[in-house]
Amino acid sequence: MLTLIVIVVLFYSQKEIGSTNKEEVDSLNKANDEELFFFEQEGKEISIPIKSIPVYEEYLNEQSDRNLEIQRTLYDFLDFHDSDGSTYILLKYSCGTKLCSTLLIKLSNEIISSIALGYGSIFMEAKQSPNPNYAAFLYG
Repeated sequence: MLTLIVIVVLFYSQKEIGSTNKEEVDSLNKANDEELFFFEQEGKEISIPIKSIPVYEEYLNEQSDRNLEIQRTLYDFLDFHDSDGSTYILLKYSCGTKLCSTLLIKLSNEIISSIALGYGSIFMEAKQSPNPNYAAFLYG
């Protein structure tokens, strides 16, 4: 069995990934009402404009039934801790019976960043290293 481990730097450069600041988010909200809603265990709701996640938006634009694909999208909150209190979400989309593509989304001080992690693979687990700047993602 092939196992893939992806190590991600959690404080990644915004030049290398999709990133949107508060002003851009506000203008995106006005231009397009489509948002993803995430619910934390405490019942807190987080909404993110789809346009602020470029890879996911591109995927949705290629689909014949965009609304169905949004409904099929799954997510997990990751229990990662860093100095600025960021929230990390693992977005799972384009899922078949077992395989999904995944994006890591970081919400930090009104800035939304995202990076693609795996395409068509089985996400197994994620662990933050003792150095909070790094995390490992296990795919099978």
